[in-house]
Amino acid sequence: MEGLGIFRLKSGDMPEEAVILLVLLFQNQRSDHMLGTLVANPKEKCDTDLPLPPGMLGGRFRSLGHAIRGLGTLVQTQPNAKWHLVATLLVTISALLLGVARMEACFLVVAIAMVWVAEAFNTALEFLCDRVSTRHHPLIRKSKDIAAGGVLISAVGAACIGFLVLFPYLKAFLSP
Repeated sequence: MEGLGIFRLKSGDMPEEAVILLVLLFQNQRSDHMLGTLVANPKEKCDTDLPLPPGMLGGRFRSLGHAIRGLGTLVQTQPNAKWHLVATLLVTISALLLGVARMEACFLVVAIAMVWVAEAFNTALEFLCDRVSTRHHPLIRKSKDIAAGGVLISAVGAACIGFLVLFPYLKAFLSP
């Protein structure tokens, strides 16, 4: 199957849940030689190719370009991602100004990354669900709610870590 560029499914070929599962599974198996995109409309074009620099690293640069474009989409389209960005900047600047110890800074980095990963997966799931079905479906609603709950759990956990790490430094900084 190497070199196969696009899988095409017509509406009604399989249940919507199976299409979602296939997309998620196939995205984990994607390689430079086999780009897979499920397209509901066979006439629809897929925007998967970015210009490649010459050399062996072209596929890595393409992957990096997709990731950067995805992060841009995340921040541009999701209001909560903008709040996460503000919180990330505030925590990072505070940690640098307060001289947080290296190990504690590692906890902050992991907490921040955890929130961003959860938000990215939540957004990807929302986009995928909206693409698969424009109708309201109880399973899609549950999927979106669960993903949003995951973001909430990670954000609350990150806030707790931020408080536990930064509070002693803030207390020492503000006390005479």
